Amino acid sequence: HGYEPKPSDARKLAGASVLIVNGLGLDAWIDRLATASGFHGVRVVASAGVTPILHGKVADPHAWQSVPNAIAYVGNIADGLIKAQPEGGDALRATADAYKVKLRALNMEVHALLDPIPAERRRAIVPHRAFDYFGREYGIEFLAPLGTNADAEATGSEISGLVAALRRGETRAIFSEHLEDRRIVEGIAAEAGLPVSGELYSDCLSAPGGPAATYIDLIRRNARIIAQTLTPAAAPHR
Repeated sequence: HGYEPKPSDARKLAGASVLIVNGLGLDAWIDRLATASGFHGVRVVASAGVTPILHGKVADPHAWQSVPNAIAYVGNIADGLIKAQPEGGDALRATADAYKVKLRALNMEVHALLDPIPAERRRAIVPHRAFDYFGREYGIEFLAPLGTNADAEATGSEISGLVAALRRGETRAIFSEHLEDRRIVEGIAAEAGLPVSGELYSDCLSAPGGPAATYIDLIRRNARIIAQTLTPAAAPHR
């Protein structure tokens, strides 16, 4: 959200043929950078066509957390690359189509993991509102002390409300996020007398070879952790 472009970024952009932005307000600073660099290539808004989630009048930018939205991202990016390099269009389209097949299989896998969770268990706490598109697609309600920008400050009333929800059993899990400050969720969990349920990835990948090295790894990992936490334990065999 708050990235500060460097002079080297302007130089790179000046020589680029394609500029891909997320859109939905995530990278609004890119407009100034593109103008300053003199960029004249193809500009792609990856989230074009996605139905935004609004918090008030502000769009939630984390649209990639829904796999169907990611499929739209792939189509938009492929269109932009083909426009910039039409001679490679057949190969680019084939690559995009093959990846879409993988994403459709991933979407089915995530639904299979999460659809069996009972309605009364479909709620969890996360540090900031990065998972609402995931929640809309897969039927999970995410509560958060922070808004869509993790740099914001949580209020005491917001924190106490989440602690109370955990104590009353209105939500069954609280997750931390990779790279985000764990102190706020650890404090809420400690006040409620519960452990942190696991770590989710929202705005970044892991290092190569890590647990979320690709987009598919990230979504699959998050879905499995959420399913393991929210699915009731199986009844013992008699």
